[in-house]
Amino acid sequence: MRQRAYVKGLMLASMLAGCTGAEPMAGSSAGEVGTRGLSQAQQPVSAQSGPMGQSVAQLPTFPQKFNVQGPETQVFGFAVTQPGPMVVDVQGLGAPVIVTLQSSGGQPTAQQAIGNLRLNYNVTPQDVQKSLFWTVQIRLAQPMPAQQGGRATGSLNVQCPPVNPTAVQQALQAAAAQRRQPTDQDQAQAAAHAKAQMDAAFQAHKAQLEQHQQQRRAALMAAVQPLLAQMQTQTQAGAAVRPRGVEDTPASDSASAPGEDETSRAIRSRGVEGPSTNETPPASGEDVTTRGTFSGSALRLSPTLVMPNPAIASACVSGQTPCVTKGQPGDPVMITGSGFGSGGEVHFVIGSGKDVSAPAGTVWTDTQIFTSVPDGTGLLAFNGQVYIKRTSDLRLSNLVGFRFEPLMEVRQITATSDRRLQGPVWQSSPPNRIQHSRDGADFLFTSNGNDELFIQTRLKNTWMIDRADVFCEPSYCNGGAYALTTYPGTDWPYLNIRWWLNPDAPFYNFSHVYYQFAVRIVGPKGVPDGVVVP
Repeated sequence: MRQRAYVKGLMLASMLAGCTGAEPMAGSSAGEVGTRGLSQAQQPVSAQSGPMGQSVAQLPTFPQKFNVQGPETQVFGFAVTQPGPMVVDVQGLGAPVIVTLQSSGGQPTAQQAIGNLRLNYNVTPQDVQKSLFWTVQIRLAQPMPAQQGGRATGSLNVQCPPVNPTAVQQALQAAAAQRRQPTDQDQAQAAAHAKAQMDAAFQAHKAQLEQHQQQRRAALMAAVQPLLAQMQTQTQAGAAVRPRGVEDTPASDSASAPGEDETSRAIRSRGVEGPSTNETPPASGEDVTTRGTFSGSALRLSPTLVMPNPAIASACVSGQTPCVTKGQPGDPVMITGSGFGSGGEVHFVIGSGKDVSAPAGTVWTDTQIFTSVPDGTGLLAFNGQVYIKRTSDLRLSNLVGFRFEPLMEVRQITATSDRRLQGPVWQSSPPNRIQHSRDGADFLFTSNGNDELFIQTRLKNTWMIDRADVFCEPSYCNGGAYALTTYPGTDWPYLNIRWWLNPDAPFYNFSHVYYQFAVRIVGPKGVPDGVVVP
């Protein structure tokens, strides 16, 4: 019974171990091309047991279907145990592809095609001596998203000389003996390398955002600079001129007369004259102006002309026309109106109960004020107001609407347990990285799948998705992975990662793809995003 089981397993291996996929035609011999007559792609059959519990190699049959998109590659492995002609036939639809034929350790033969392609190669004894294992790789000539036409589908057919299953089994056993599983230290080094790549990309992205904000503010300052220079000139000139209404008087008049009090001296210094004797004096408590007239020894002061409250007509970022009434911390603001006096305070209401004074550096005239939006780290956008307080009498102006826009910052999410992974997967993959691995008789097949991350997760406080990246450590990435689906500009950090496992050269019967991911988010500086703790 054991003998018959072995013979049966050997016959099955003969059918599966080569690129012919079927028994050779009658009359064929070594060096002739075998035929299949297979009408459709056949999936591999489970590995069978041979003598001493050894597994019989499970190799693909042809034709096989392929479907490649984006940067993905698809690889088909097979064995060639004797010299002879080899034919690779590709029937494709869609984007142009590059088909590469290569033996383990040999030089690749590549050809680009749109649609159908036929590649001929003559296997030499030297080829067989180097390795029995070959691959056909199919990838897009110009990788691009499938939504932009980056996809190709079709079928692959391979014909080659009949295969010796015993030679295949011996070669597999020799390769398996050389296999070295990655150690914990190897995986730690791979993780550190991938993290370094991820962090470098994040810092570059962060620096780009900060540079953009600086360039924006510099452009706003450049726009308002001519008007600011004019205001500064007026302010300096006003400091050198005495108040309005002051007239030059002879030096002899400037001195105090004998017995003259301070009030009389102040009035006289403004060049006023006393009223006539028949004028009625002001009522008790009536406000008076410093303007009056002298008539003999009698003094009459006319009623006070009360200075009106300061009035803001507009508050525009960088004095733009039309007026822009919103800005971020540090943005220049030009306030125009009347009755501002010679100085005071500018107040911005930038949040509920957040009344903040403008920072230093304000330039002030009676009709124009140049200032900037104060800092508001940790605040959301807010439809607030701006007003001023005049120093001379502490009077307040009217409120004018001004929307506070917070500075933006970028963060990245690099771990989650909110995920759905597609096997074969290393189930102990930590939240910040994922490993798909395969170890078995089907190692010559490309396998692929999709991992979904952040399925139920949502961001808070107006944080939005910017972009997502996947980093695959090259030395532990027998295949690849990339971000297939994301939703930038929304609060959903959903990430669909497309991954694929290719045969591991030189076919040590083991392959894996080991990647880390980062979802970059943008939101108000200092505000919690609901996922990353600031």
